[in-house]
Amino acid sequence: MKQVALGGDFVPRNTNLTKDEASGIWSYTTTAQAPGIYGYYFTIDGIRSVDPSNLYSFGGAHYLKSYVEVKGDGTGEYWALRDVPHGQLHELWYKNPTLGLRHAVVYTPPGYDASAAKTYPAVYLYSGSGDNETYWSKIGRGNFVMDNLIAEGKVKPAVLVMPYGSTVVPSPPDGQEDAGGAGVYGVIAIGNDLVGSVIPEVEKNFKVGREPKDRAIFGFSMGG
Repeated sequence: MKQVALGGDFVPRNTNLTKDEASGIWSYTTTAQAPGIYGYYFTIDGIRSVDPSNLYSFGGAHYLKSYVEVKGDGTGEYWALRDVPHGQLHELWYKNPTLGLRHAVVYTPPGYDASAAKTYPAVYLYSGSGDNETYWSKIGRGNFVMDNLIAEGKVKPAVLVMPYGSTVVPSPPDGQEDAGGAGVYGVIAIGNDLVGSVIPEVEKNFKVGREPKDRAIFGFSMGG
């Protein structure tokens, strides 16, 4: 290896590592980081790579990335696994008439009973363009966040819906699709997917309210 660079959430892109000639070890020391889950990757002689010694690696919508968790004192990390009642994660497969077979991850809160008359608010959560519908449970740990906030009485129990927020279609009209699926046509297609496919499928398969006051939507980056 002639050059090793580091990129990620806690360093500028392509930050060069320094090689110790005696040991052959490449290294870089960051500043102290706040508690959180951070993604990173290496560029080795121009080739992007995950950390081969880190099993906490994940494939998003575009590429693989490794992750590291910086732990705190346990009080502010709402993504942490705690000894509280836990909800469940479900896989929802559905067919969009334009985009084909698609997938969403759905969280139901502790105490959820599919046979009961009670309904829950539905929260639709979208990730950035580089991630997919599993990001919020595998990396963002949205299910643990909900578990912990519900246990502390800081949120109402709700159904959390995490759809796939990107699309690349073979022949979009007027060349409006970009490579990441976030062009004009991509945005319209995802909006149509949410309103025309995701929400109806969720309301058919889960105990959620069907009035505007029972729905919320948010996300980050492209998903925002």
